[in-house]
Amino acid sequence: VFIKGNIDSVNTLLNAEVNQAQAEITKIIQIGKSKGKGFILSTACSIAPRVTAERINLLSTLLDKYGYY
Repeated sequence: VFIKGNIDSVNTLLNAEVNQAQAEITKIIQIGKSKGKGFILSTACSIAPRVTAERINLLSTLLDKYGYY
């Protein structure tokens, strides 16, 4: 069994200020970790076409920093 965590691709990855996106992604990671193993971090559907590479890298960086348990 796994739980898939939904990051809002438009409102968080595309439109949010960097600090808002960071806070939302970190919050989702922490919620997923609180239930134990089996959490998969992902977007709600796909990544919006205009999301920048920098924002995808932010997602990866936060996962590396906070995603281990």
